[in-house]
Amino acid sequence: MAWVHEGEQAVRRLHDLSLTLDDLAHALAAGDRESRRYLTKHDPPNMPGLARWAGTVRGLRDRLAPAGWGIDNPGNLPVTLSPDRTVGIVAVTGDEHTGFRSFSSPSTRRPRGIVTLKAIERNRDRYESQLPLFFADELIEEPVADVAHGVGAGTLWILLYREDGYKVWSELSLPLTVRKDGTVNRWHERILLPAYSPPAPGG
Repeated sequence: MAWVHEGEQAVRRLHDLSLTLDDLAHALAAGDRESRRYLTKHDPPNMPGLARWAGTVRGLRDRLAPAGWGIDNPGNLPVTLSPDRTVGIVAVTGDEHTGFRSFSSPSTRRPRGIVTLKAIERNRDRYESQLPLFFADELIEEPVADVAHGVGAGTLWILLYREDGYKVWSELSLPLTVRKDGTVNRWHERILLPAYSPPAPGG
């Protein structure tokens, strides 16, 4: 069971990571603005989601760069790194359980790549080394092949977000395991963030 932080507890936990609610809200707002540039019938259908992801990544980096945060792109995975490189953050689309307490744990909507899997394996080794990396009907016991250097950070966190047409739900969470299909499904910590309400059109 993941530790779930919300309200003032979430604020304090973010402070431990040298982050604020405003930092993450800035990133989510940037992603939302970018996605709204591609809503005409002439835009590729997948463009709003891709633009939201890119805008969120850029917004987070723009916001944190003045505080000394850096970037890395191992295997084309855009990671935002704390000044001491002990924290790495990636932005990922989550499922319908993202951003609030639920009987079901949230998961990423799509499988993650080898670099992310290597970083999650390090998370698992650090926090719950007795658990297998993969949880599925048929467990895979072999470690992920060492074909990438992985994220250059001590701990990987995922800024998990979901847009439902009215709000953007999100959380900053520390992944531990993935399903056999490559989607993340288990977390050590979940920091729930306030839902972001986009401004009304023309507002």
